[in-house]
Amino acid sequence: MTCRLLSTAALLIACTLVARAEEKTWDLSLKTKAKVGQKYAIASREAQTMKMKILMGEEVVQEQETSSTLQFEGTAEVLEVKDGDAVKLKAVFGKALNEQSGGEEEGETTYGFEGKTVIATKNGKAWSYAYEDGGAVEEGDVEGLQKGLHHSRDEEKKPFEEVCAPKAPVAIGGTWSPDLVELIAGFTDDGKLSMDAEESKATFKLLSVTARDGVEVSKVEGKMSLAATAFGPLELDEPIMFEVTMGLESDVDGSRPDGKMEAAMIVKGTRTATLQNGQELTLDIDMTMKSSESRVTVK
Repeated sequence: MTCRLLSTAALLIACTLVARAEEKTWDLSLKTKAKVGQKYAIASREAQTMKMKILMGEEVVQEQETSSTLQFEGTAEVLEVKDGDAVKLKAVFGKALNEQSGGEEEGETTYGFEGKTVIATKNGKAWSYAYEDGGAVEEGDVEGLQKGLHHSRDEEKKPFEEVCAPKAPVAIGGTWSPDLVELIAGFTDDGKLSMDAEESKATFKLLSVTARDGVEVSKVEGKMSLAATAFGPLELDEPIMFEVTMGLESDVDGSRPDGKMEAAMIVKGTRTATLQNGQELTLDIDMTMKSSESRVTVK
């Protein structure tokens, strides 16, 4: 009886190993392979709220409650490509709104490029922007274009999709972790925030692959806990975690620009911070952010 049980167990293990060996895997490319003539519609929204209180001992020295919402709707067309990346785009945004509350700027404003045709050109790693008629884009509108077109402010930073893509083929349910140094660079490229890669963690998981319009489309889930160590000059005595969840949907092979992204971030806690002069402060932070973006080929 014991021999039969051992033989049965060995057979089950062998069958499991064979099944795993034959399990289908995909080489995911979360980054689009650009082609001249590609044209796609863009719709994105980012909403953020923040409550922050700074105390010196028992005294409240600063208290702030702010909220902001960015919305973009438009189209982009690839004009030039180099090594699979778009290096020249023509973009028109029918909506480009920036709504602020509680900060230095109040109310809803429209970016100056709304309704105008913008030519975006990448020289090396830097993007520059100009109107099709030759006019210059004002400095205050550049950040809006970077947001709307999903361009990095840091010329040296890898694209987010490239950082988060798995380095090896992955099966349904398979997980991987990106390079954390490269990942947190995307959260600290404005110089207002510092993070510690060693205290952070991130995991991505392939949820499904389905056929759509003759193309395989992947759904990926990401969960990140990113350790913030400083806000500007305020060095925290203990990191505070940025808890991020996201869902990504894109073509497995990156052949089309079509895709979706939804993300949510929560930062909440109380930490002490030490100034350069040795003065200790207490920071009480409660921040949330939700964002979404979709891209659909215009035929």
